[in-house]
Amino acid sequence: MALTSVNLFFSVSGSVATLLLELFTNNKLNNINDILKSVFLIFPHFCLGRGLIDMVKNQAMADALERFGENRFVSPLSWDLVGRNLFAMAVEGVVFFLITVLIQYRFFIRPRPVKAKLPPLNDEDEDVRRERQRILDGGGQNDILEIKELTKCFGLLGVNGAGKSSTFKMLTGDTTVTKGDAFLNKNSILSDIHEVHQNMGYCPQFDAITELLTGREHVEFFALLRGVPEKEVGKDEPTTGMDPKARRFLWNCALSIIKEGRSVVLTSHSMEECEALCTRMAIMVNGRFRCLGSVQHLKNRFGDGYTIVVRIAGSNPDLKPVQEFFELAFPGSVLKEKHRNMLQYQLPSSLSSLARIFSILSQSKKRLHIEDYSVSQTTLDQVFVNFAKDQSDDDHLKDLSLHKNQTVVDVAVLTSFLQDEKVKESYV
Repeated sequence: MALTSVNLFFSVSGSVATLLLELFTNNKLNNINDILKSVFLIFPHFCLGRGLIDMVKNQAMADALERFGENRFVSPLSWDLVGRNLFAMAVEGVVFFLITVLIQYRFFIRPRPVKAKLPPLNDEDEDVRRERQRILDGGGQNDILEIKELTKCFGLLGVNGAGKSSTFKMLTGDTTVTKGDAFLNKNSILSDIHEVHQNMGYCPQFDAITELLTGREHVEFFALLRGVPEKEVGKDEPTTGMDPKARRFLWNCALSIIKEGRSVVLTSHSMEECEALCTRMAIMVNGRFRCLGSVQHLKNRFGDGYTIVVRIAGSNPDLKPVQEFFELAFPGSVLKEKHRNMLQYQLPSSLSSLARIFSILSQSKKRLHIEDYSVSQTTLDQVFVNFAKDQSDDDHLKDLSLHKNQTVVDVAVLTSFLQDEKVKESYV
């Protein structure tokens, strides 16, 4: 857009300036005008505009002189009239096309080394550190994400702003890489992006489709642009907005791709989707991997143990005796949520066993008026939320600073606040 604006500016201003200079009879101005008309030939719009002006002047002059019996008509295609303009446009068309091709395939263009400001690696997880060291030993370069002999589904999780889509944009060449490199089928995204495109399929986060093509035509069109077959498929939150049936269909398609020997790199906010498809996954925070491994490995290592949910009988029961009971019976338990008749605790698995938890709750059920209770293992959602709290997004950081130490949400207090007549104007 900027180049087009510059081209139009110089072309229009050049055409007007040279036309005005022709009105003067000064020899110096005429020489300057001839030089300007030769210099401005590098702008295609000037060649077109100035050529049309010269053709109109030539025709008008010929018509005027013809009334006096003189024939001064000059062929529009003569070199001094429009011929050199047409020749300049033909040369520029070839030259600019070649420049566009060179830029597209990055000939003679090397990325400038830029120092990326990344947070320190003091708290790097040992699984991520081990994976990093394995890649460094094999690749011999720093900060490399290498996709090598991966015939499974790899899940990339993270909140908005963590860097998932940016990672895909770097792998596909849509964003300039400031540091590091990535390899797909031994092809670098810095120097061999054309070969990378021939081995990669990419489903962006937002629809990249046109209403004029069918689904099959879209696939055939993009396959012809990049070349087939694709050995790696990247999906950036592909099931966003899909109904359950369409989501299940896409899952089956992804599984069939994996069975064919191709790899899938998937980003998603759905933990259910990652558990169904991914054999290995990583959680990204602030542009870095915070954990890496299988679903069960992440649960076992980063889970908070057991989640205990207790419901007390009655419409408005007294929860204080139950809270005192948990402090004595399960030392180390943490109250996560508190509602009108429900309490949710988190208990580390190292402090108690499932048998002991069920035994104590069963014996005290009648005395504490417990209507029902449940004990479950930490879900992948909870592991994700624990890491997502460290995301330093601007909007999220403000909310995090206000509620960092507040882990209990008391709905009863919130309800009483909303029902207070004195503060009615302060909420919507």
